[in-house]
Amino acid sequence: MPEIEAKAPEEMEKEGRWLGLDVSSITPRLQHRYNLTETRGVVVTDVEIGSKAYRMGVREGDIIKEVNRRKVQSLADFTRITRKIKKDARVTLLIKRRRYTMFLSLYEKRFR
Repeated sequence: MPEIEAKAPEEMEKEGRWLGLDVSSITPRLQHRYNLTETRGVVVTDVEIGSKAYRMGVREGDIIKEVNRRKVQSLADFTRITRKIKKDARVTLLIKRRRYTMFLSLYEKRFR
C-alpha cells in the first residue's frame, strides 16, 4: 500500500503557479525560513528559471505587497487580483526584499 505523504502547513496554503512563481501565506515557519519580519502580503516560495516572473526579477523569499497597484495583504487578495489579469497584460508588482521595497514590471508585446 503506498504511503500518503503529509503536506507541510505552508504547502496547504499555496495557490497555483502564476507567471512561473508559487506564493504562500506568510506563516511563522516561512517567516523563520526566509528571515521575514512582514506579516502581510504573500511570500514567493518558488520561481521557475526563465519564467515571466524570473525575467521580471522576482526571487524566492520576496514578499509581494501589490499587484498592478492593488494591495495584497493575504493569499485570498493575491488570488482574487491575479485571476482577473489577462494573459498578455502588463504586470507590475510591489516587492519587499530584505530591507528594500521596489516595483518590478513586465510587459511582453507580441509582434506579428
